[in-house]
Amino acid sequence: MAKKLSGFGIALAILLVIRLISSSIISFLVYPPELLYIVLFSSFIILYALALIGVLTKASWGSILVIVIAVFDIAIALFSIGTAPFATIFGAIIMDLILILFSYKEYKNIKRKKS
Repeated sequence: MAKKLSGFGIALAILLVIRLISSSIISFLVYPPELLYIVLFSSFIILYALALIGVLTKASWGSILVIVIAVFDIAIALFSIGTAPFATIFGAIIMDLILILFSYKEYKNIKRKKS
């Protein structure tokens, strides 16, 4: 029997694809290329891909990984206040909060269906 994603799961998968693509684009646009930024964005690309796989397979670890990534991303955004435009930081924090909300809802949905 095929597992179907809930509405939150579909929205979460779409948001993760957007974050995966945007992280990939940003990592190529960093100029001059600095090792710290390349490692940071490469890590996010790998983590977003893993989280997307977890969400699409309806594994509970996928939702947990999204929450961990989003919290870490919020911390990075808060530490970059003053070095990045406010709108960019604000948008990143809002997107991460939405990811956390959708991940939590999907996690609850997965746990409810397993029990």
